[in-house]
Formats: sequence, C-alpha cells, structure tokens
Amino acid sequence: MSQLKRIICVLAMWCPHCEPITINIIEKMKKELKVEIRILDIEKSEEEKEADEIVKNYGEWDPDYVIPQVFFEYDDEIKHIWAGSSEPTNRINKNMCALPSTTKLAWENFLKNDFYKSHLEKAKNNS
Repeated sequence: MSQLKRIICVLAMWCPHCEPITINIIEKMKKELKVEIRILDIEKSEEEKEADEIVKNYGEWDPDYVIPQVFFEYDDEIKHIWAGSSEPTNRINKNMCALPSTTKLAWENFLKNDFYKSHLEKAKNNS
C-alpha cells in the first residue's frame, strides 16, 4: 500500500451530514492517521471546480452529486472511500444517509472496518 498523504472532503457547510458529522470524523482521522486534510466546499466558487473534478475523476459523479464525498490521496493515486446517499446500497463504502444519526452510525462503522484499521496500523508503525 502506498503512503497516505491527505484526506480530501467534498461537502457543503449547509449539509447536516457534512457539518458537523463528517468534519468531526475527518478531523479525528487526521489525528489518528497523521495526515493533512483538504476540505472543498461546493458552495465556494473557488473550490467548486476542484471539487467537481475530483468527484468526476474519482468519486460518484452526477451533475447533482451527493455530498459528502471523502477521498484518500496517496503518493500515486486517489481513492474514493465515502459517499453520502439518500438511498440504500450494498456497497461497503457508500452509506445510506437519510438521517444525520444514520450518517454518524455509518461513519462509526467505517472507522471499525478492516480498510481503516489497516491505515491506523500503518500510521502507528510510522510513528
């Protein structure tokens, strides 16, 4: 696995699934994984174009795409790790986010999965 450099989060501050829930989670991940974060607010014109490009190239693109979407940026690639959604899905990294409490629970479950645990272990070993 290549080196994780940064967490990128595409969101809007008016979204209750983004602020405070997802922002609190990525702040926690920043500390645990010892990486930087980049927050791109789609309501800020100077950030919207970059957000759209990241979602278009690596995420779940639709002209009216769901938020939040979260990505891990490595030395050599960007991986889409999370997308909010208003409909259920069977995919591991996409979660039903009809209610903010559901979003919070889905994030808590994500932090317990093997994918995230492997990143935690790597961060501890690099300390």
